[in-house]
Amino acid sequence: MNFLDDPSRIVVLPVSVNTINGLTVQGSGCTSHTVEGVKPYTRHLKFLAVNALPNDAQKYGKVLDEDMPLLERLSIGVDFSKSGRTYNPPTFSLRARKFPKLYTVQVLDAFVRLEQPMYANLRSLQLDHSQNGRNRMPLADFLNVVRSCTRLEKLHITRYVDPTASRDVPPRFVLSLAQHRQLYSIHIGDSPHIVSGILSHLMIPSHIAVTVSGFTDTSAHTAFRAMLPNDLRNLPVILQAGRIELNDSPIHGRSFSASLNNSRRGSFMMELRTLDGHDCTEVPDERIGPIFCAMALCTDIFQRSPVKKIVLHGPLKAMTRTAWVAMLDRLHSVQELEVEDSPYQPSGSLDAFLRALSSPSALHPGMRVCPNLQSLKLRGATHGAQAIDAVARCLAERVQAHMHPPRSLKLNLYPDGWWRSAEVETYRQNLAQFAAEVTLRINHPDDDQEEASDDAGEFHD
Repeated sequence: MNFLDDPSRIVVLPVSVNTINGLTVQGSGCTSHTVEGVKPYTRHLKFLAVNALPNDAQKYGKVLDEDMPLLERLSIGVDFSKSGRTYNPPTFSLRARKFPKLYTVQVLDAFVRLEQPMYANLRSLQLDHSQNGRNRMPLADFLNVVRSCTRLEKLHITRYVDPTASRDVPPRFVLSLAQHRQLYSIHIGDSPHIVSGILSHLMIPSHIAVTVSGFTDTSAHTAFRAMLPNDLRNLPVILQAGRIELNDSPIHGRSFSASLNNSRRGSFMMELRTLDGHDCTEVPDERIGPIFCAMALCTDIFQRSPVKKIVLHGPLKAMTRTAWVAMLDRLHSVQELEVEDSPYQPSGSLDAFLRALSSPSALHPGMRVCPNLQSLKLRGATHGAQAIDAVARCLAERVQAHMHPPRSLKLNLYPDGWWRSAEVETYRQNLAQFAAEVTLRINHPDDDQEEASDDAGEFHD
């Protein structure tokens, strides 16, 4: 019998048979024999994963008392899902002299206490809890850990830190990560107000990619704004953002992101998830549009940013002309607009957007909103030629107001009837008077919309 087929046995699993440089210790029970069986390997291990049930966590912890001079990566996990035990993550302690080469630590449903010299060697630190527990790391301890990890490259924390549990941190204290020059990725997942509490005490340089996940089932309308730090200057990427993207669809998820111009590094993304960590785009129909509208109005945080491109994917039905004007008028420097109204059902939602795009600017008299527009991409449904006519009216009014026409116009539409190729070409030529480059795609009424979305690469960068 294969030893993996017998769940009652203690499993000592070599990850690399050739070099025996990796080991996973797991099982449904722990005995002294388990620890003794691991000891012959410890001085040669480069990777160790310890997966325990709550009752056996401390016994498995004895494995970590061994000297591991070559160990580079350590994963510790405690599985509460099948134990029936109250969620109370145990603590494991690591001593510096036993792990001189350790640079990656990953912890799930446990606490880990490292001796101070070990932090300076860490390059990746992941501290995750799968549930909300009463015991968390106080904010002061977390900030001390991050301050000490001077070589850190990746930081990932989920439900691990309590920003309200420490009286030792002054309300306005901010830890700058400017000297953490190797740090390129931070992920924080928690309730929106806790995410905000953590971000409010960190100054994160704009070269770092920051992702925050808000776990909520009831406050989706306010959750995005609730995750922001008290002072936006803590996130320079927001003030320097050149591209912002809003998504609210099963394909793209529910997220709000900003990034620098022409840069793969340096970004900030907020996403919403359910309390158990799953995607939360599946909500009652009556909430779909208002949630996206609330997300769109959060773009006021970029009104002093040099935003050149806006990408919007989601249900636009709750976005009125007034809401569109309020959003677009603040983003005066925008040159590219990409708007997708989904699901693709004729609703007139794009019409409100186009009427806003031809509206006078309240903040810049004598101009229309988005006066520097150079590229316009639209994707959505149309009743007959309604959407095309609305685009033509919008661009004509902008030209009459002495706005430069866009160089590029791309429409990808889902009709409620059949279109002949000649009709499509006639409308394309009519639009050509308003843009130097015009692409008009009218999909087949029976096309699968998700497949068409995947195939229409020319409409998405």
